[in-house]
Amino acid sequence: DYSEDCMDGEINNDNPCNPMECFGGEWFEIVIDCAEWFGIPCENGIYIPPEEDECCSECVLLGDVNIDTSLNVLDIVNIVDMILINSEYNPIADLNSDFFINIVDVVQLINLILN
Repeated sequence: DYSEDCMDGEINNDNPCNPMECFGGEWFEIVIDCAEWFGIPCENGIYIPPEEDECCSECVLLGDVNIDTSLNVLDIVNIVDMILINSEYNPIADLNSDFFINIVDVVQLINLILN
């Protein structure tokens, strides 16, 4: 209930998609603008669901399995591990979008890194 008194500048982030801030002793909703909500494409990547305490999905480059914002040998190693361990499907590792993670995805990632 946000009818209680508040101090200016106080923020309530109980719901990260509907945060509230206090102005003039009253609670006001802070508008959250998420790129995915506005149809902004995630170029060369996919949107992944937000963490529990966040609101907006994150655009992750296809192949960036460790989500460190760069494509490198660590991503190749992670995809090879996924293939060898037969881990669950990860759409970030599926570079050719065929719903399988296999050597074809590794080759595509190597080509992206080298080019």
